[in-house]
Amino acid sequence: MDKRKRHGRESVARIPGDANCDGKFSLEDPIRINDYIASRNGNFQTTLGKRIAEKVSDCQTDFKLNSNDLQFLDPDGSSLIEGIDATFLLDVMVQNYFFMEVETLKLDKPNCELQVSISLFNEVGGPPRSGTRVLVDFEMAQNRALFFDGLTTGSLITTNKGSTTGGLVEAKLVGVGEYHIQFHTAGNFIGPLGLSVAQVADPSMVVLPNWKFFLGSDNNPMYSGPLLYSNIDTSLLSDISRPNGYNPLKFLSEPVHQGCYMTSTHITSTHTSKKTTLTESSKIEFPKTSPEITESVATTLLPISSATITMDLSTTPEPTSDIMEISSTTIPITLDNTVTSKTSVTVSTVSTVTET
Repeated sequence: MDKRKRHGRESVARIPGDANCDGKFSLEDPIRINDYIASRNGNFQTTLGKRIAEKVSDCQTDFKLNSNDLQFLDPDGSSLIEGIDATFLLDVMVQNYFFMEVETLKLDKPNCELQVSISLFNEVGGPPRSGTRVLVDFEMAQNRALFFDGLTTGSLITTNKGSTTGGLVEAKLVGVGEYHIQFHTAGNFIGPLGLSVAQVADPSMVVLPNWKFFLGSDNNPMYSGPLLYSNIDTSLLSDISRPNGYNPLKFLSEPVHQGCYMTSTHITSTHTSKKTTLTESSKIEFPKTSPEITESVATTLLPISSATITMDLSTTPEPTSDIMEISSTTIPITLDNTVTSKTSVTVSTVSTVTET
């Protein structure tokens, strides 16, 4: 698909980077952004300001945008119109960096996955330079280790990012200009998640810094602590930092594990206690009895979470074989959606079966 048409509508085709809405991408577009900034500084009262205000209104009418929607002047998607927007367009022209689309897809059961797809393309819909890399910053309030343990596509670079919580993942190139990251989310109680993207320029390009960080505005930062990715990769010629905090490029407000369930868990016995516990890692530990239980299967309908489930086996008869089965059609659980949530239930159906 020609990426230039993705943002379009039937009457007027939207061209990425077309800040002056003339239907093409050219040097006039970064000039329009700078003219807009100058006009805004003069409260649109100068001769230039009045002309720019009229041109902006025409663009909004053409694309059926409301009077506050200035997305055509914000090519890097930060929600701020500033000089770096014009600089970004110049970088696209020389192929230091590229236009970008970021999509997230949360798959519920049985997949239980979070997919992040990043598309890079130039002004004519062509692919980026072959050495261009994509790094994605993830920010979360809790369960960082659980989240990154579920990474199945892409590679974790670091979880050391200064005073904020999360980490940096390199997306995997899976097609022409298409980069993917994928997490298996079953068992990982991950709350609201912010993500931002850094493009790293092809090594043949002479540009400093050799990365561009795409994120939200600096106004009222959601993450107030300083962000710092330092000495993470020899190919990055400078640190990635936001000393005053930042807002993510995209924010997923719904917990990414929501809707995923586990129906079966394999377990190994190591404890001598009569208590059985299901922990965050989904491992159930049964009490040792005589003869020793080497493996068991607990069949439940269990919402994935960080909750701890305690099964009281104090009345369990001694097993007559090496395998014991504990089953229940449903174990009701009430969560308070916090990482410290713990909910106890009692399993009343316990039976022994003969090994086959």
